[in-house]
Amino acid sequence: MGTCVAKLFALLCAFLLYRTPPSIQAEKHSLYYIYTALSKPVNLPGVYEFTAMGLLDDTQIDYYNSKEQRNIPKQTWMKEKMPEDYWEEDTKLRKDKERWIKKNIDSLMKCMKQNESDLHVLQWRHGCEVEQQGSELSFSKGISEYAYDGENFIYFDIKESMWVTSVDEALPTKRKWDSVPILNQYTKGYLEKECVDWLNKFREYADEELKQGSPPDVHVFARKSTKTKLKLTCMATGFYPGDVMMTIRKYGTSLPEYEVESTGIRPNHDGSYQMRMSVEINKNEEAEYDCFVSHKSMKEPNITEWRQQETTTESSTASESAYTEEPVLDKESDGMFRQLLCYRANFRYEFLTFHCFSNRTRGCWQSIRQQCDHVHIFSLSHISFHLDILKLSVLLRTPYSIISKLFIYFLIHYNQFRLQRAIKNDVKFLQGFNDSLN
Repeated sequence: MGTCVAKLFALLCAFLLYRTPPSIQAEKHSLYYIYTALSKPVNLPGVYEFTAMGLLDDTQIDYYNSKEQRNIPKQTWMKEKMPEDYWEEDTKLRKDKERWIKKNIDSLMKCMKQNESDLHVLQWRHGCEVEQQGSELSFSKGISEYAYDGENFIYFDIKESMWVTSVDEALPTKRKWDSVPILNQYTKGYLEKECVDWLNKFREYADEELKQGSPPDVHVFARKSTKTKLKLTCMATGFYPGDVMMTIRKYGTSLPEYEVESTGIRPNHDGSYQMRMSVEINKNEEAEYDCFVSHKSMKEPNITEWRQQETTTESSTASESAYTEEPVLDKESDGMFRQLLCYRANFRYEFLTFHCFSNRTRGCWQSIRQQCDHVHIFSLSHISFHLDILKLSVLLRTPYSIISKLFIYFLIHYNQFRLQRAIKNDVKFLQGFNDSLN
């Protein structure tokens, strides 16, 4: 009897335990500012000696560079909500930071006895994160950290209110900054209070636009895949927020997932999003296909039809130009990128795609299409394919000088905060490998 009671009690406990609803996970938000300075000018399009950007929840909200020397809004709500004097004052602050960080990079080079002919990069990231659970909002994390040539240099320990480094060259900086208590107090106060106040204000403004949303532009086009096949593509772009439902349908019925390729939801340069789905169909097939897209900004789904007789493989160029805004590469870059990326070795053309989206100039897609058989749009928010570019440089015996330019291009354009140590090792390997080839 006692055994039965024990079993029943155990079952009851298990039942009550598994019935207990899981705790609601806190929603996280962040506000970061990233500053990047070069020790000297780089003759590459879109790369500046100094850049600064603000990121709210990883979405760019403002931007400054040393050429234009003015802070500009990157979101509609920033332009509409923030007064003119805010941008004037913020521009002054960015100019001050530009002078200050350039002065520091010069000092570091002298301290490390580095050659002025070499290129060096100093980056600073600071900001805060909060957690929101229901209406409760709490400070989660504050960061102020510096990187030099892709390596951790010095960072602020917010709990101890002191600067921390494991780099000998940064010790003088640590001693100098820690010797001014008011500086550390200000840094801690900014991260825990002022930064959080700005984050909350920006979130309120962004949420107003989020409620309205931005509907997607939908395009359907096909291009030749093989002699007997076409690749039918559904493209939705410009939508915000990023949640969207998309299917390719045949006679009004959604195709199964295993038949369809999807890029997933990807970011655009302006903070909106895009998504592509593709399927291979018979070249002479007369079935009715359509692209079904549903988004919270639309009262009804967007259904865009495609029929074999209405669209030819040549029409895809016009369709794609509608959302790529037709870019052009300068001659030097054009030749360099084509040499690297039109190599037929199961290598996709992410970098050239990145270049088109970054420069927004005319003719880029047409130029690529003339040189390469296929162009795909993949995620533009990561540089995970850098090792493929390095390996490709070995296969093509591309000079190391070009590869180093590509690294700087990625590093600055994406404001990547850290250049992985592994990349440096690969660069050293490639230098030796290329030397052995020459």
